[in-house]
Amino acid sequence: MRKQRGLVFIFVGVIIAAVAGLFVYQTAQRIASQPPQVVVQKESIPRVFVVVATRDLAEDEKLAAGDVTTREFPVDFVPEGAVASTDVAVGKYASGKILRGQIVVSSFLKAAPKPPLEELAARIPSGKVAMSVTVMDALNQIGVLRPGDHVDILLTIDLKEGLAKEQTNQQGAPKEERLEKYVSTQLTMQDVEILLIGPPEVTPTATAAPSPTPLPPTPAPGAKPEPTRAAAAAAPTRVAQPTAVPEVAQKTITFLLNHQEAVTLKYIKDSGGTMDLILRSRGDKRLVKTDPMSIDALYQQFRFRFPEPIKQAGGQ
Repeated sequence: MRKQRGLVFIFVGVIIAAVAGLFVYQTAQRIASQPPQVVVQKESIPRVFVVVATRDLAEDEKLAAGDVTTREFPVDFVPEGAVASTDVAVGKYASGKILRGQIVVSSFLKAAPKPPLEELAARIPSGKVAMSVTVMDALNQIGVLRPGDHVDILLTIDLKEGLAKEQTNQQGAPKEERLEKYVSTQLTMQDVEILLIGPPEVTPTATAAPSPTPLPPTPAPGAKPEPTRAAAAAAPTRVAQPTAVPEVAQKTITFLLNHQEAVTLKYIKDSGGTMDLILRSRGDKRLVKTDPMSIDALYQQFRFRFPEPIKQAGGQ
């Protein structure tokens, strides 16, 4: 009996050993068939906190504590001049529109709002009126005229249409058959004061509105940012500083006139002719008389001669 029990124990032990050996063998084969795992150490990305807007801000709006907050961004995604602390932004005024979530750059802030425009009516003396016209002459284009200057107005007008209509109504003849000289130039209004040029800005310079700064994308965990492309995408677009008066505004002049002068200037403006300004010397109040200039007057005064056919030798 004892001998049979010992044989059973030996048999069971052999089976257990065989199973254990098979398990060890299969485990070793599985490990050998798997590729070696490479442990990649994640690279640390430097990050900084910058100020961003929590809502849309209009130009000249004062920034309160709730209008801005700080957010963490990778250094490579932060535009140059980004504000790092809300203490710097709070209490300042927006120099242009700032969008919600936009990184606040120092150039987007200013210490004081733009002063209000001065009322134009307050600058007009009693008995005078102000009238604005678009003037395309050289003096205005080069920007030498200033408020307070006094100018005379030269007008070159094509008389063809007006005279032709009058002659056609009186004599019934076609206008093309009765007109020979069309263009005439004359000095019209004199000693006209310039009240302002362009819009009535109190400050000599205008503030450029900042371009929106696109929010940088959030990099995936463990991904390495691309500094060159990301920095170019996150950096705000540089805006050229505007001049004191825009180009279109430089062509608009507001004159100080009496009522009759305003009617005259209105007709000059609507006549379809070319208006040029001549600048007067300071203190010159003289009113002068000039002779109008046309093609026949120019011909007679400077003795122009018309070309004649060249006669060939031999009387041909």
